[in-house]
Amino acid sequence: MSSSKIRVGLIGAGYIASWHADALRATDGVEITAVCDPSEAAAKGLAEGLGVRAFGDVADLIEAKVCDTVHILTPPHLHHALAIQCLKAGLHVLVEKPVATSAEETAEIEAVAQEHGVRFHAGHNFMGLPSYDRLKDMLARGELGRVSVAEVHWCLPLAPLRSGPFGIWLLREPMNLLLELGPHLMGFIVDLFGMPDIQSVQLSKPVELPGDDTRHQTWRIMAQAGDVDVMLTISMVETIDDRSLTLRGSSGRARLDFAADTLVVERENASDLVLNPLRRQLDLSWQHLREGLGNTVTQVTSLNRKSPYALSFQGMDAAIYDALRTGKAPDARFSGESAVKVMTALEQALALIPAEQLKAADPKTKTRDPKPTAMVIGGTGFIGRALTRALVANGQDVRVLSRGRFGPFPDLPDEVETVGVSLYDKAALVEAMQDIDVVYNLARSLEGTWDEALESNATSRSTIPPDGMLPAVGTPCTVFAASPSATTPPAMIEPWATA
Repeated sequence: MSSSKIRVGLIGAGYIASWHADALRATDGVEITAVCDPSEAAAKGLAEGLGVRAFGDVADLIEAKVCDTVHILTPPHLHHALAIQCLKAGLHVLVEKPVATSAEETAEIEAVAQEHGVRFHAGHNFMGLPSYDRLKDMLARGELGRVSVAEVHWCLPLAPLRSGPFGIWLLREPMNLLLELGPHLMGFIVDLFGMPDIQSVQLSKPVELPGDDTRHQTWRIMAQAGDVDVMLTISMVETIDDRSLTLRGSSGRARLDFAADTLVVERENASDLVLNPLRRQLDLSWQHLREGLGNTVTQVTSLNRKSPYALSFQGMDAAIYDALRTGKAPDARFSGESAVKVMTALEQALALIPAEQLKAADPKTKTRDPKPTAMVIGGTGFIGRALTRALVANGQDVRVLSRGRFGPFPDLPDEVETVGVSLYDKAALVEAMQDIDVVYNLARSLEGTWDEALESNATSRSTIPPDGMLPAVGTPCTVFAASPSATTPPAMIEPWATA
């Protein structure tokens, strides 16, 4: 690369894009130049905040020649095609994990990158943490002795398994749970010990999604990486957060809490048997205090811009773009070669699982077209899902407005239809309201008070502002709205306007 700044475009303007944007702005020699998303509202919203151009199509982004690199931050099933498209256009790519939905797709992305002389990076951000750098240095210096066991845990409740939305990519297929969370765990093993040999996989703690669709909340993977016994645990039940990597060596045991960016090492010492336990616990106490105080100072002085999660993205970007700017070889932690190994190991794990445990329930057969008389804007949100199901229980068919094509109601094909409409598209909103008697507007309000929300949403409806007010329609319909706090129970929603 030249000495000028590397220009980066963000493809996908969802939740994770903000984390990438913040990290890129903290990275030397890099500037964000564009945001691309098929949702015009989402693209413009993020782009305006960053002061960059917005695009609705990747082809237009490429043609504009405003980027040297792109971060692909879309749902995973779109990663492969988008990465290939950008690599063939001569752009470096960073792809959020999972980088693809199979090892074959991942290998193809890397092959295309090699063919076109550009780089493919995997968004395995937790390996960018400062504490992980310290652990690797400690391991390289032999401070832990000979490591015999590596344990990686991702124990964190996954709310969508219990409350939805059930139509998101993560829950469409049972294997998606491993593809989404597994790269974090497997990435550590591949980076530290090389390609593992997967020996067994066990699934437990089943939970039923709507439509009698089973998902397992606990996954245990046993593997061997050289002389190291590997144990990976993913637990999505209600549990205390434990996202950690533990290495057990002949001279010490190191525990990296990668959710908190802390590293604590327990070692034997030469004291006599009476003092040894006391000295060990005092040493551990001092390490916990040091790590905790260090994190507190970092976050307070940075106004939480250097939280562990933020630091992980910053460390990843610093490694990737330093190598690009200086012409060095890609950092192995985030290289395409490592991504292929990670996805291959995860695919080997999936191959050991009985087929019936990886089969999603067949979609409920549709016997009639819904005839909606109620429309829920924001129906894919927590309150909207509950409200929609309550309306169906009361005998109404419902039209749900959503950004995506997949709604959270696979068990209600006869009663609920999902329509992809932007709240900025007045004509499409008017069309969606045809034959509707009641509209429930649960779209997120950006106002700070209830009076301000009423003023923006109800008083003047000749245009559509950023908060997504409703247009007037020819056929009278009652419009309901939830409070701006978005915590109002459906039973408490009151009518606020009649068109």
